[in-house]
Amino acid sequence: MELVLLGLVQAGIAARCLASAFALRRRTLLSQMMQPISLLGALFVFQAVLSLSSGLGVFSASADAEAAQTVLLVPTALLLGILVQRLTGHRELRTLLCCYAAAALFAIVALLSARLLDVQFLSYFYITVLFLHLEFFPQPELSRAGYFGLMFAGPITLLTVSSLTHRPLLAALAHLPLFLSFQMLDRAIPSSRVTVLREPLVHFSMQRAARFLGFLTTFYLFAGLAVIGLHEVGHALAASSSGCEHSKAVIYDLRDSPHTEISCERGYNDHLLTLGGFAATTLVGALLLLLGTGLSEPLGLFVVGFGFLISFSDLMELTAGVTLLTLLHLVSLGLLSLSIVQTTVQYRSGTADVEEHVSLTWGQDAR
Repeated sequence: MELVLLGLVQAGIAARCLASAFALRRRTLLSQMMQPISLLGALFVFQAVLSLSSGLGVFSASADAEAAQTVLLVPTALLLGILVQRLTGHRELRTLLCCYAAAALFAIVALLSARLLDVQFLSYFYITVLFLHLEFFPQPELSRAGYFGLMFAGPITLLTVSSLTHRPLLAALAHLPLFLSFQMLDRAIPSSRVTVLREPLVHFSMQRAARFLGFLTTFYLFAGLAVIGLHEVGHALAASSSGCEHSKAVIYDLRDSPHTEISCERGYNDHLLTLGGFAATTLVGALLLLLGTGLSEPLGLFVVGFGFLISFSDLMELTAGVTLLTLLHLVSLGLLSLSIVQTTVQYRSGTADVEEHVSLTWGQDAR
């Protein structure tokens, strides 16, 4: 019965999407919004049929049904990315969409037979980033759509990390806010005024996407290396403050990963030494957040979030509980998502190239 309930919820989402697409069918200029919404409705129809078939005993092998649901999740995430990009006008989302598509394709080919959760987690993480973009958008209905979308993406990601996606009742409850998100989109899209402009040349768009991808990769590569170094220096400083005779942070070693060499002949507090790296990244990240200027805020979010991730093994050595570790993992992913979104916004505002495209002006009637 739980699978039947999940199928009914997915069928409701499909009906909401198809109804929205049907309402937009006569608005030629809004056809770019109608297409991904109608395709999303079709995908949710397939998901609903799979869930209902499994619940009614048509599928005897639950693993086959789960694999099919996972494969359908990838185009669902891709269509959501296209829809959010067209709604917000954030062209940098195209680059993120291409990165997700490449990663999802690799995950399906290389990991599907081994771990379905890897593909599911990658997809839900990408969906979380998309709804964060809507949440930060100034138009009220779109912001609410992003809020309800995050109410879906957060719990479903938690279920994936906790390996509880096989519980259909929990998955059905997690999908309910997604229905409200599409309902907010159904209210928002018709309230826009459409302005038709010429599309830019393809090579210009590709050039800008390449610049953005290069900036994003370089920015986070050096930031990641800096956080790793800061983490190890935090261990070394904690050892020095405890009176250890020898402490050295090793960032690069051909034979080993980054680590801290500590030698203490007297007694020391193992918890203090272990948490030194965690404290160092958290304090520096908080300082960057307090500055609140330019890229310091997204950089601060990244330092704190990535610092949480690389401190995961340290906390495991301190025998932290599974609940705490899972919560810390989700918080770190949320901070990293926020960092990506805010970095995208900062980059967009800093590159004032005027692009010609079909634009939506919110708050007026569409014609």
